[in-house]
Amino acid sequence: MNETLDFSYIPDLLKESSVVAIQIFFFISYLTLPFYIYVHNLNRSKEKDLPFVQLFYKIVKWSYWFCSTAVLMITLMMLLYASLSDNYILVKKIGILIMFIFFMTSIFIFHILQQTIHLLLFLLAIINSLKYHLPIHFAFKSQDFIRKYITPLNVFFISLDAAAFMLHFLRQYCLLSTEKVQIFIACNEVLYMFLNVVISFLTPFIYIPIMIDIRKNRHLHSPQHMFLHNYIFFQSFLVVLFKLIILPFCFETGNSSIEFFIMMLKVAIGDVLTAPLIIQLSYLKCNIHELIVLNKTFDLYKFVKVILGKTENSVHPSEAPVVFSIT
Repeated sequence: MNETLDFSYIPDLLKESSVVAIQIFFFISYLTLPFYIYVHNLNRSKEKDLPFVQLFYKIVKWSYWFCSTAVLMITLMMLLYASLSDNYILVKKIGILIMFIFFMTSIFIFHILQQTIHLLLFLLAIINSLKYHLPIHFAFKSQDFIRKYITPLNVFFISLDAAAFMLHFLRQYCLLSTEKVQIFIACNEVLYMFLNVVISFLTPFIYIPIMIDIRKNRHLHSPQHMFLHNYIFFQSFLVVLFKLIILPFCFETGNSSIEFFIMMLKVAIGDVLTAPLIIQLSYLKCNIHELIVLNKTFDLYKFVKVILGKTENSVHPSEAPVVFSIT
């Protein structure tokens, strides 16, 4: 007797597993946060001029602030609904509107910042790959590159999204429905997929030859030089791994603008919940020595003191600060 196997449950299973994985990642990120802050404060003096390290540290702080504030606002809204009668329905609507604006604005800011970071990492990988493998010699400082282009790129992505939103709005109300608008919207969606998926997958593979060369010629590179290369490579590798895991959660069937917007929103939410853990794990991996020392000589008082930022000169590593470079 022939029975047809039914695999229709697999997409739902993958999506549910992806949601569970995101929740686990979010929980683990809170467990690793104290150690990340400890090591970051420990190395604060020698990393104060590193735009990448400082930028990622700000992203981690912003992510936790956003999540904590969102939980607090949701709790307050639930209490507000439970305590107020139906006579205060206007107050309830205003509260919901404020929470919605806060949530969407925060998600949008993080969405713009993530696209900028993905593009910067991708461009750095290409530039460093060219310098390592082609007979090209040119002056390039990653620190100046980041400082120079991070703001213009943010403005570019904000303008692009604003234009796409306006065109979606005009098309939705039949105020504008030309072929050029359709082409622009399609190009914008392709660009979004390229910036949030394609280059994220390409970056670590571009960096692999660089890492092989650094490992072979370790004696020619300073520890600080290897640190930044390892930091960028390991973080880009984790981005690929985490995106593969959360992909079933983000994927939406259908090809309408509503489905694509929902997918964009899910990608942004997934980034908000997973980016802190990606940054923390990659940073701690590159500072494994500090964790080993902490494990061998753990002192709760000193641990809390460093986390609170009350470090002294004796707390920092003994080596003198060195200018970092990945040129």
